[in-house]
Amino acid sequence: MNTSLTTSKLALIDLDGVVIDATARFARAEEIRVIHLTELGDKEANDRYWREALNPAYTHMDTLIEGADEHLASLRREGFRIIYLSSRPESMRDATLKWLLEHHLFDDLNLLVLKAGGFQFQKTVIWYDWMADTLAHAFQSQQVLLVSNRPSNLDAMKRPLLHLQPRAYKRLADIFDPAHGADDIDDPFFPD
Repeated sequence: MNTSLTTSKLALIDLDGVVIDATARFARAEEIRVIHLTELGDKEANDRYWREALNPAYTHMDTLIEGADEHLASLRREGFRIIYLSSRPESMRDATLKWLLEHHLFDDLNLLVLKAGGFQFQKTVIWYDWMADTLAHAFQSQQVLLVSNRPSNLDAMKRPLLHLQPRAYKRLADIFDPAHGADDIDDPFFPD
């Protein structure tokens, strides 16, 4: 067996809302949706929203969530292999990698797992659960952390992976300050 594919500590980290603040990119998409709403109707306006929100050309609008870089560095120092697990489509891979590299958040030990086209119509929460389970098994991890600001992703992970129960958090800061707790926030990335 190739031991480079095993890691005792695995951290599955969502990007948007955990590491990356994509508020400006999604606000731009909402402006586009509103402009086209009366002209095109709800369905087409929402389709335009998602095309704009997931357009790789606008990832330069994304910013680093305060403290995320320090928390990720702490996880690495504690021996965690970091896998960014995001429902961003594969079409955003190059732009996402560029952003992570520019912010010094990606190296040879990281992986970036995005939602491939074959899963396009699969509910994200189910895809997230499958991927987390697959990665925990593939890396034969003894300890798994899951960080996602989406409660539905965390709820899906309440069942054990392998023989262990993953620890789930809404924010990276909560790993290091669990007494702080998670905020209940609405998802800012869905149109009203």
